[in-house]
Amino acid sequence: MASRDEETLEAELKGKTLLVYLYLLRSRKNTVGVREIQRALGFRKGEFRLTPSSHKRI
Repeated sequence: MASRDEETLEAELKGKTLLVYLYLLRSRKNTVGVREIQRALGFRKGEFRLTPSSHKRI
């Protein structure tokens, strides 16, 4: 049975955010740039942005 924290995490990580996190987890590099992520996932310029509101503590 999933805990409340896991359910919240699954609900918040969806769509492109989930794709980005999965890419970062699967990457074997220590650092990955935004442009690299955009190219690898086929995002258009400006389609994915890192903003202060997108950084939530879990």
